[in-house]
Amino acid sequence: MTTESIVSNVWSFCTTLRDDGGRYGDYLDDVFSDLSSPDLTPSSPDLTPSSPNLASSSLNLDSESITRDVHGRLISDHFSLPFVDSPKNLSREFLAMLEQKAAAPRELKKIPKPRMIEALLTLCEGHYIRLDCLAELVNRQASTLQGQYLTQLCREHQLRMAFPDKPNDPRHAYTKA
Repeated sequence: MTTESIVSNVWSFCTTLRDDGGRYGDYLDDVFSDLSSPDLTPSSPDLTPSSPNLASSSLNLDSESITRDVHGRLISDHFSLPFVDSPKNLSREFLAMLEQKAAAPRELKKIPKPRMIEALLTLCEGHYIRLDCLAELVNRQASTLQGQYLTQLCREHQLRMAFPDKPNDPRHAYTKA
C-alpha cells in the first residue's frame, strides 16, 4: 500500500465521519493516538539521525547541565545572549530591576500602546526573555502580548525571536534587535 493510498483512505473515512457529524481532527486524533505507544519499535535498526548535531541543536531547558549567570539567567552555547526562562530563577536584585522596568504596564490596566512598546523593548534588552515571563512581568496574557505587540515588533525588526523558524515553539523568547 502506497502513502498516497493510505492518505486517500484516511480522508475518505474522515468524509464519512463528517457526514455523520464527526470532526476531522477528532478522527485523526483517534487514528494516530497509538503512534506514541511505548510498544512501537523502529521499522529498521539501521535508521540513524539525519544530523549528528540534531539532538543537541536546541536549547534544552530541562537538562541537568544548566548553567546560569550571576543574575540567574540561563546560559547556552547556542545563543550569544542569556535567557530569562523563569522569574523564579532570577536573583532578587535582577527581578526587582525587571519589575521596575515593567512598573507602568504592571500597575495600570490600560496603557497607551507606545508606552507598552517602550516597556517591552526595555525588558527585552540584553537577553532573551520568554513570552510567559514577559506576560507575568507586565501583568498581561501571553496571547494578548503576542498578538497585539510582539509579532508586530518582530516584523518591524525591533525584536528578534530566539526560535524564528519555530513560531509555535513553547519556549518563545524575544530580545531587542
